[in-house]
Amino acid sequence: MNKPPLSLYCHVPWCIEKCPYCDFNSFKKNSSDDFEQYTSALRQDIIDSAKHAENRQLISIFIGGGTPSLFPTKEVHRILDTIYSTYDCAPDCEITLEMNPSSFESAKMKDWKQSGVNRVSIGVQSFDNTALSRLGRSHSRTDSEKSIQTALDMEFDEVNIDIMYGLPDQSVSEAMADLRHGISFKTTHLSWYELTIEPGTLFSKQPPNRPDEDKLHQMDMRGQELFNKSHLEQYEISAYAAKGSRCKHNMNYWKFGDYIGCGNGASSKITTHHGITRYQRYRNPGLYQTAPTHRCVEHQVEHSQQLFEFMLNHLRLHEPIELASICDRTQLTKEEILNRCHAALEEDMLIITDSMIEKTKRGNRYLNNLQTLFL
Repeated sequence: MNKPPLSLYCHVPWCIEKCPYCDFNSFKKNSSDDFEQYTSALRQDIIDSAKHAENRQLISIFIGGGTPSLFPTKEVHRILDTIYSTYDCAPDCEITLEMNPSSFESAKMKDWKQSGVNRVSIGVQSFDNTALSRLGRSHSRTDSEKSIQTALDMEFDEVNIDIMYGLPDQSVSEAMADLRHGISFKTTHLSWYELTIEPGTLFSKQPPNRPDEDKLHQMDMRGQELFNKSHLEQYEISAYAAKGSRCKHNMNYWKFGDYIGCGNGASSKITTHHGITRYQRYRNPGLYQTAPTHRCVEHQVEHSQQLFEFMLNHLRLHEPIELASICDRTQLTKEEILNRCHAALEEDMLIITDSMIEKTKRGNRYLNNLQTLFL
């Protein structure tokens, strides 16, 4: 087992409002919440966590949330300056910042770019103002259009937009209008995924009227037809990219790379000569700020669980898996891996050659079932 590539994730906790579908570790910003104080805690975390790099360069940095674009630009500068002075960043390091589409946050893009941000991810979700209202979003179609165009005019290396389908009371034609309009901007990346109702969210307590399974299937099929005619190619369940524009950060997650997570609730995966360690920071922002380097949860990934964790991530991708890469990033032998694949082979969900494992059409269609076969 060798040490894989390394990424860094920095979490910021606050949003203008908590969306009714969101189960992320985010909180509505209150007047007592202090950006500068939180950034200071995050900087401590970043510096303390650098010991896990062990001479590896960072291939990607991702500032997510929450809504990172809410943070004053000086705090974004402080976060990135701390990273630059503490870690060795690869020359082509991908540096992403998530943002809401609003004029207030669009005005900050020039400063972000000067700080080194080379990829922005814009949470559009829908271009339909009625749908946005149902989702509890505070921006409008015009806000989204202006934010996307500003990001393109600023010539960031990569621009991603997020769009959801299967929204409350959404028709197939409305879902396709959203996707068609999103594709028309010709961004380098587009994430398109179905709205899911997660436990603990407002939507789980007060379920909205969502499209039935037949309509969802139509949305998916017609959406794929639009992508097939576009400049974007699907490379993961919900990710579509122009040539050479796959998200390095997410690819590292999906290929079972290592990542350091800093910020409240952030998780880390670190490979050592002893095995694979996972740990997590305090989820509550206030508690995190009192102890930003404390590991509230920590465990070694058991030998028996390593193939499941690898497959849970890598099977999301639309590409074969090299057997050698599994051996390289786990403590498993080729023989152990092949033995664990028998059930998937019998279910006609995998094809295996001497060096590669690949999903069949059936395996791709019933991906959740395929993943559970490795439990």
